[in-house]
Amino acid sequence: MPFLGVGIMGFSDRLISYLQPLNLPETELGKLADSVIAAMELRAKELRDAIEAAQCEQEVYERKYRMDFGEFRAGYNPEQSFQEDYINWGFWQRVKMNRVSLLAQYEGLLQDMPEC
Repeated sequence: MPFLGVGIMGFSDRLISYLQPLNLPETELGKLADSVIAAMELRAKELRDAIEAAQCEQEVYERKYRMDFGEFRAGYNPEQSFQEDYINWGFWQRVKMNRVSLLAQYEGLLQDMPEC
């Protein structure tokens, strides 16, 4: 997707440039670009909500074991009876990290947008 590349143009300019080969009237190009941007903003909100949910799940284990996942993992012994908690806690840790990374990408693109 060429419009996502780094360049001098802001994201909205790159998006319009990418859509121009569709040969739509300028007003339609603007509406299509606005729709893409609205979808990105919605996805960013979904990611924020998913991060919050993952954080809540992690906090259950942090309260239970009175430590964060890094501390728990460092002292983890597979022979102990905590394997299910270790797997679940690790899952929520990965979900959160993945969503935080995705959100940073969306927010980076949306920051390039001119203020209306």
